[in-house]
Amino acid sequence: MINTTCPIAAGSADYTVRGTAWKPMLYASSLCTCVTIIIAFSLIILHLRRYRAPEEQRQIIRIVFSVILYSIVAVFEIYNYEVVEYIDQIGNLYEAFGLW
Repeated sequence: MINTTCPIAAGSADYTVRGTAWKPMLYASSLCTCVTIIIAFSLIILHLRRYRAPEEQRQIIRIVFSVILYSIVAVFEIYNYEVVEYIDQIGNLYEAFGLW
């Protein structure tokens, strides 16, 4: 028998209600994404400056760019939870084509 008199926690059924940890989580993920982008782009630039083994370095650059893409997707998923099922597929699509 289900108890229907228990209150529903805020945000459990309605995605527009954001809890108290949403803003700090969004700020922390945005900061980590910025740091990730800076580190990953510096690694990509270093590989492009010394492009001696194109076959291997091309794959390395694609793998490093996937980290950038996944971190940006994660920030958008935290920002708006309603788009998770749609935007999460971008990472899967890049994994299929970008790492091919």
